[in-house]
Amino acid sequence: MVHDAAQVDTSPGVVLTALELEPLFAQGECDHYDFLGGFLSNKRGWSTGSQHTTALFGDRLSVRSLIFHLLYFHLKPLLRRLLERSGHLQQVSNALKKFRRSRKPPPVEV
Repeated sequence: MVHDAAQVDTSPGVVLTALELEPLFAQGECDHYDFLGGFLSNKRGWSTGSQHTTALFGDRLSVRSLIFHLLYFHLKPLLRRLLERSGHLQQVSNALKKFRRSRKPPPVEV
């Protein structure tokens, strides 16, 4: 992806994607292509439409999987709704981004 809007059509990502997809569709080997995250603007530009999909998560029944399910599918959406209603979602999101960026990568051994 390119950050200069004037160069977006000739960015390496756009050119490589075109070189990969055009032969597949031209030869009739492909009718649909899933960009896995078509909600991103750079991926929507390639499509003429979208399909609704459902994610399926599977795991063995265990305490760990039950805790993950509770946190990810119940507590996280609830917390997000509460933060949206209170107007603090953007602040928390920015703080989390700073936290993730502040981590130092492990040292490289030579």
